Amino acid sequence: MTAEFYSHIDGWYDEESRDIFRSVELNDSEVAELKAMTPESIIDYLKTHCVGICNTVSGQEKYFIQCLQFGTLKASLQVNYYVWRDRDDRNADHEALITSDEFDAVCSGPGSVLDVAFSLDGVHISLGQMKVGEICEFFNALVGDEYYPTLDSRP
Repeated sequence: MTAEFYSHIDGWYDEESRDIFRSVELNDSEVAELKAMTPESIIDYLKTHCVGICNTVSGQEKYFIQCLQFGTLKASLQVNYYVWRDRDDRNADHEALITSDEFDAVCSGPGSVLDVAFSLDGVHISLGQMKVGEICEFFNALVGDEYYPTLDSRP
């Protein structure tokens, strides 16, 4: 299946915003996974790939949660900064692996905010923050037939 979406480019430098039409080839398994995605399944994925695995020291190998990948579309969804901020407020050890309680404190529902970076064919197309529910809506719409979803992007 060819999944199609828009990438919104803010005109930070030339003051001209535009939407770029993009597409990605998905296999049947990826389509089924995207159609079945819920905020809960995104949170479960992140928690499984974060708790006891990641820490909050930027630049270390243990910092990033494993990306989701569908065809050549990669989604990096991260909670690490939010846990870092909480740890910093408590003077807690940033080298320690993230606990279930720490994860739940920053990512527990559709309104939880994540740092996101999307890339297509190895090129960054979106960077910023999104709520878990918005990410789920994008993934569901990507394989739906109601409208083409849009990712905001910065040049």
